[in-house]
Amino acid sequence: EHVQWLGVSARVPGNWQIVRHSLNPERGRLTFIDNTHQRMLLSWASLKKNIDLGQVFSDYRNRDRENDEYCKFTPLEDIGPWTAYRRTGEQPTITRAAYVDKQVKPLRWIELTIDWPNGVDESLEQALLEHCCVVDEENEPRRTAAFRMDVAVNQPWKLTSVVAKPADITFTYQHRKSTLTVQRLGMLDAWFDGDAHQWIRKSVPRPIEQFDARTFAGHAATHAWSWEYARPLGRLLGTVRKRQDVVWQCDRDKAMYRVTLLARPRAKKVALEDIAVHCCAAMA
Repeated sequence: EHVQWLGVSARVPGNWQIVRHSLNPERGRLTFIDNTHQRMLLSWASLKKNIDLGQVFSDYRNRDRENDEYCKFTPLEDIGPWTAYRRTGEQPTITRAAYVDKQVKPLRWIELTIDWPNGVDESLEQALLEHCCVVDEENEPRRTAAFRMDVAVNQPWKLTSVVAKPADITFTYQHRKSTLTVQRLGMLDAWFDGDAHQWIRKSVPRPIEQFDARTFAGHAATHAWSWEYARPLGRLLGTVRKRQDVVWQCDRDKAMYRVTLLARPRAKKVALEDIAVHCCAAMA
């Protein structure tokens, strides 16, 4: 499964899940687990200047020896830009790898710590290192592919919140006073009766002013116009945001998607077209 997060791209087994995530593009990590164990930490950091990888890994080995003085280190070679070793001993085996991407500004540090609770899988190890890299998004849409969603937003929208619940995933983006969200809802047979208009009416705080049909993400979609909930004075002051909801059903994904834009009527350069949702592609 492809994962892209805050300018870092990776490919992991389909049964691995993200259980902890960071939203800081300057420094953070993703934590992956399988059905029973933690499997990988993917960490990143922006650097003001290059660092000495040899010294960093020497410090790592010293730290590992403090926990297990008889542990052994196997250097990994011919793995592209990575500096890496495999540690074995009394503690569970791990692979530790890192590199600095000097082609982007600021420089980006990427580190993988891969856990092997049931023994090393060398082909998986090679694949994880081969497919993990930095993605330069400076002049490109910012892509987030995780939790079986694949979303790209134009600059300067920023990812500010990710809520991952069973059968309910929401990404939230902010730009000044505007908010853009995309939601994926599963288990349709349990709650959706096929009437998108009625479902939208029940789920928005204010009456719908207008429905129309449109195409979104390659699907026939329902587009609704309304307002966010606010006191009457907000309308007079022009601080209440207009609300647009676009809803469609993806049969291949077996899910309902909703994109919501909240923006003041006079907001410039803000539109639903700022976001692209690749729902079917996320299943590939």
